[in-house]
Amino acid sequence: MEISRSGDFRKSLLFATAAGTAKSIKPGTEIPEPEEIEKILNKVSIKSIGEMDEKTKISILPEMPEKKLKAN
Repeated sequence: MEISRSGDFRKSLLFATAAGTAKSIKPGTEIPEPEEIEKILNKVSIKSIGEMDEKTKISILPEMPEKKLKAN
């Protein structure tokens, strides 16, 4: 795959997420097959914080203290 040379950060991030997830499923040092990565890639999405609903934002805020919502 030529994703790293495409300059498309979004595609690179999606692929890295899918590849890392596929690897985490494999035992030991086994490398996932491209088909396994593609299967996961079809389920991966990227959203900005602004695109998330309030419930999702609140659930991830403890992991992202610099993004805490201002109390209204």
